Amino acid sequence: GLDALTTDEGYLVRSIDPDGTVHGLYGAERHGYFEASPNHDAICFRVVDDAQAERIYAKIASIPGLRPHSFIIPNYPSYDDMYERPAGLWSFGYWVNGGHWSTCEARMIMGYYRLGKFEDARRSMLQLMKFARAFRMDNPLTDFGNQVYQPNEPINLCYDTFGPAAALVRGLFEYLYRADGLTLVPHIPPGITQLEQLFPIRFGEKRLYLAAIGAGPVTRVLINGKPWERFDATSVSLPYEAVPEEARIVIGLGKGKPE
Repeated sequence: GLDALTTDEGYLVRSIDPDGTVHGLYGAERHGYFEASPNHDAICFRVVDDAQAERIYAKIASIPGLRPHSFIIPNYPSYDDMYERPAGLWSFGYWVNGGHWSTCEARMIMGYYRLGKFEDARRSMLQLMKFARAFRMDNPLTDFGNQVYQPNEPINLCYDTFGPAAALVRGLFEYLYRADGLTLVPHIPPGITQLEQLFPIRFGEKRLYLAAIGAGPVTRVLINGKPWERFDATSVSLPYEAVPEEARIVIGLGKGKPE
């Protein structure tokens, strides 16, 4: 089914009607907006391979209107296929039509990490901190991600807004959970040559404390001080039964020597 929804440029359209009408083919005369969610989600959740993920990102990056304030918005330009006129609540940039949603930003950040677009993730966090420092972590955000939805409240706090910060941490090791184990895929920004997470991540009943040292491909792994051989240049494999109840995992990157 994905092939039918994939454009020649590699990105995904929003939908196709039974009569063949396409919604979300960017630049088309009708319904010619770009729909962000299926595209950043396809990168985040590894629905597409690396080559297509890069093509999707390239399309997103080529449309400045999708990230006017560093945050991704759902669509650009305005929808022309809503049941309501694009006015009031439905105005472009206010709510579901081009407003900003932090859950979407979290998945976009995971996509940035997968592709090594660390500067995009940094800019996103700077925009988020503008709201956090003012105690205005509202959701959704109006003005294409630049203003709170409830401006007359003294403080805004919506749990959706914690999503991007969680993604900023999760993306560092991109935990891929499967039925029989966990795969770590380190995405450490090259300017960071030593990183230690003092909190554990959950792996069933087990707790994993992660650290990385160096920069580049994975070259050595220690678990509780002992060498671990189940890794390649890009990932570390952790079968559930083979991992201790409490595991301190140190990943050596490039010439980094884990201790």
